[in-house]
Amino acid sequence: MILKDVITYLDSENYIIHNTPCMICGSQLEIEGLYVETILGLPHHLCICRCPNCGEEKVFIFSAPYLKDELVIPPEHALN
Repeated sequence: MILKDVITYLDSENYIIHNTPCMICGSQLEIEGLYVETILGLPHHLCICRCPNCGEEKVFIFSAPYLKDELVIPPEHALN
């Protein structure tokens, strides 16, 4: 998987989190913690979010195929 694909996955995760309002008061959730867990042998990205207004917690679980594959950085972007 190339770096651009990984960034696309992470951008979509952030989009989903920031466009999901709190179920209690409707405020925007804030990310409190990011974790990587293996669920049924597959890597997943867990995002723990909390509402700053009412304290409601929500956990987002995203498949993270970019964690099991070797990351391929194009030669023109590799650090020397």
